[in-house]
Amino acid sequence: MKYFEKMLEICLPLLRVPNDYATMNKMDRDEIDRSRDEVGLTIIDCCMVLGTQRCAFSLYRVFSQCCEKFMKMPLQNWVDMEASMYAFVKIQREILHSTNNGVKEPYVDQIMGGSDTSKPFSGVFTASISIHGFLVSKAPTNKIVSPLRNTCLDIMGTFSSWLSVHPELLEHVYINSVKSLGMAETRHFAARVFQDVSHACGAHLARSTKLFQNLLKVHLDAVRAPLPKRELLLITEALASVVKRLSNDSAKEALRQLLAPCTVTLKTPNSIENVILILETMKSVFSSLGRVGRDVDRSMGEMVYRTVENIWADMTRLSNEHCMNGKFSEKLCGMYKYLIRFLGHEYFKNFAQSYCKQMADLFQKSRQSSFLYASGIAVESLSNVTQARGMLSQMLFHFTNTVLALCSNENNVRNNPDIVEDFFDFCGRYVKYCPDLLLGPSNLERCATKIFDFCVFSLNVEHREANRSAIFFLQDVLKLGTKKSSRNHESKHVAIEGMRKLLNAFAPKLVQMMFTVTAGSLSLGRVDDEDASITRLAYVCVCVFEYLSVDNSLTLNFFCVCVARTDSRCANSFQENNFET
Repeated sequence: MKYFEKMLEICLPLLRVPNDYATMNKMDRDEIDRSRDEVGLTIIDCCMVLGTQRCAFSLYRVFSQCCEKFMKMPLQNWVDMEASMYAFVKIQREILHSTNNGVKEPYVDQIMGGSDTSKPFSGVFTASISIHGFLVSKAPTNKIVSPLRNTCLDIMGTFSSWLSVHPELLEHVYINSVKSLGMAETRHFAARVFQDVSHACGAHLARSTKLFQNLLKVHLDAVRAPLPKRELLLITEALASVVKRLSNDSAKEALRQLLAPCTVTLKTPNSIENVILILETMKSVFSSLGRVGRDVDRSMGEMVYRTVENIWADMTRLSNEHCMNGKFSEKLCGMYKYLIRFLGHEYFKNFAQSYCKQMADLFQKSRQSSFLYASGIAVESLSNVTQARGMLSQMLFHFTNTVLALCSNENNVRNNPDIVEDFFDFCGRYVKYCPDLLLGPSNLERCATKIFDFCVFSLNVEHREANRSAIFFLQDVLKLGTKKSSRNHESKHVAIEGMRKLLNAFAPKLVQMMFTVTAGSLSLGRVDDEDASITRLAYVCVCVFEYLSVDNSLTLNFFCVCVARTDSRCANSFQENNFET
């Protein structure tokens, strides 16, 4: 370990920030951050080779020496103090997750410190509380030492899973975090502490009336102040993650308080920016709550459903007014995504007809791809609802005709890559959740054939996202021909019959397009793209064509060449996926 300790003597100066770091321009700060991050990665590598516990104790000795200097002359020795604590932030994952016991490893307590606040420098975590408190009281507006305040906050947040087994320190963490919300240089780190701690210690916060009321007050103050949007959303997410752990009545009341400002603002918004903030707030709430019946009681789902009923007319009006605004469309659909997943099909099916019609109309009017993506979320939710199948079939028909009319040639595909990508994502959800709707008799000719033809055409368009989304869709379709069991065997059987007809009809065209692409119409990097490659697609075709009895007399030689290009890892990955051969 002596070599590691010598390396630490070299690393510590490299981790130091300049005294004027807080007043430097963003470009210079980013360069310093990148350099520090690289040094941190070196320490992580040492932990992996030499063992985390040994490295952590060596680093702890350096930290202790820095503490002694800091206690003597804090405002003169804060840079080394910050550097030693920053190193612990970087190896947090190794300390907490390198063993099965994680935070319960005895050595972790030795390094982090106990719950005895009379010994403030007994460990890294307790020292972070004490140092932050000292800086707030002695230098509350001193921007120069803000990097140390932020690193102290970082320790509190990143080691929040350790805090979950030492809940007696929670109040100290909250007090310190609140005090840093008021300073521009520290408020983002403080807001992140609320987010991290609420996720890790939500059960403790829900059981403590005092701490939960404090969190409610922090959120209310953040709304009234107001805090900048980014920090406000972090605190909103923190509060919502605790709300779901409350008893039913308390949870419903807290959720009502969270959503009440949203419903009021949507009725009489001051500006489009105000509306976008509300949409992001609702997204943060629903994404943190999880799902009705699994994470929260059904009574909360009922309450949210009633709220949606009350604001639906306002949402419709605002959507029609602002659907041409790309940012509004993105935030609206992001909110709907988590709302639908939170409610589940049991509640969503009650307004699904209006929702799907609204998404179709908004896409027709605005050509914003977000509405395509949001429609795919509806497919995911309603795939097992028998009464919704007719509507999903009609929605597939509508979007197929609309998108194909819009993307009728290569230039249009290149100019609308987001629409192409989200369209294939939309179609891919039919493949994953209700393949018989896409490939069954009712939609095979009027939809699936057109989509497959467009997909083959898109393989040769010089645009990475367009190529990639087409390849992903083809792979999803071909994966139906695997040995893996399906959630709905009958649905899969119907889909495979449709897929066989499609491939028999399109195999020559597909192979010809692959010939064209591989021969040089696209760059080699695109053909062998690590994310989605033509050669990997060819490998899947070889495996599936024979199983489906597709006429491959025209394709065998070409596919053999393509498969030869794939490395052994590619072949192994497809064997693991159990493709039929």
